[in-house]
Amino acid sequence: MAASSSQIAVLAHDGALRFARMAREAINASDVKAQSLNILRAQEIVLHLLSSMDSDASPNPAYDLVRIYVHVHSRLGDANLNSDPQALDEAIKLLQDLRDAWAAVDSEQGPPLKKAA
Repeated sequence: MAASSSQIAVLAHDGALRFARMAREAINASDVKAQSLNILRAQEIVLHLLSSMDSDASPNPAYDLVRIYVHVHSRLGDANLNSDPQALDEAIKLLQDLRDAWAAVDSEQGPPLKKAA
């Protein structure tokens, strides 16, 4: 059975969150290399989420999501450039909120996925 688009979105957000949280640990440990590597991985996932947006289906909500993802990507960049834990925390919070929203959409379409740890 193939995964639905909402399940794929949830899994993508789980991955971005995992890398962002590892980056947060790296900032706390002053490990700039791990910080950068994990933030870049989270940014790649956010870019994938951006590129997969279907603005033809719902132009206004898609535009709002694009703006949020662009902001998340920017805050991840700020966190990386300045070793800024507050910027990273903001990105994590937004990603978690988006992940939870996609999980809610998915639960309306089928069996829910487990919440990310």
